[in-house]
Amino acid sequence: MTDEYCIELAGVEKSFGAQRVLKGVDLPIRRGLTTVIVGESGQGKSVLLKHILGLVRPDAGRVLVGGTDVARIKGRRLKELRTRFGVLFQSAALFDSLSVFENIALPLRERTAMGERQIHDKVAATLGMLDLGGSEDKYPAQLSGGMKKRVGLARALQLDPEILLFDEPTTGLDPVKSREVYQIFHDTQKRLGYTSVIVSHDIPKIFNLADYVALLHDGKIRICATSEEMQRSEDPLVKAFISRVMGNIYVSDIESRLLRDQDDRGRF
Repeated sequence: MTDEYCIELAGVEKSFGAQRVLKGVDLPIRRGLTTVIVGESGQGKSVLLKHILGLVRPDAGRVLVGGTDVARIKGRRLKELRTRFGVLFQSAALFDSLSVFENIALPLRERTAMGERQIHDKVAATLGMLDLGGSEDKYPAQLSGGMKKRVGLARALQLDPEILLFDEPTTGLDPVKSREVYQIFHDTQKRLGYTSVIVSHDIPKIFNLADYVALLHDGKIRICATSEEMQRSEDPLVKAFISRVMGNIYVSDIESRLLRDQDDRGRF
């Protein structure tokens, strides 16, 4: 493992009873970039995230976070390692009885010795960054689906994590809101520079925002590449997946430039 990668899964295998889910996953995740894990339902994408967090231990293989094998530590060491992560769940997992401010401030109160003024200032800064100003006194029931996702992200950012994990973060949102939320995720990651790992089924919406896309199929990573490289893969399975989930919706940046160049030549 090198400094280029902050997480590396090597030969990870996992079975649940007679069901063999992961069959030797190899996946290096680059530091400070966004890697999106895609694949059909039931392929084990969320199981991979649970391995990274140490919630599930592999039957074989290694899960390295910053060079530490997550499967070989427990207790205080595992708890300390988890402080390097922020996690955004499908439902945002907000507490209904707490206001937006209190939901976001919760990690600071539970895990730091910050005073109330420091907590107020930090939460207020995050509210402003995510365009949530004026929402601090609202409760989750008063929020739209997109706002709940942003509040969840705000809470996940409070401990300044090195790595953020997103498990199907736009579930339940309409296509327009999904795109808006992913754009916020993208802009925030570029601004703060953390490593982002996203499990997603919203392929067309996330494709242009990902630095790398990893396709999980039949228990293994079939390809991990940029969106441009993935679209041009000659692997029949990869080509079939792209065609099935995206059709003609996605036009790569390279193709867009080529089309513009052809139009320009045609006019002259």
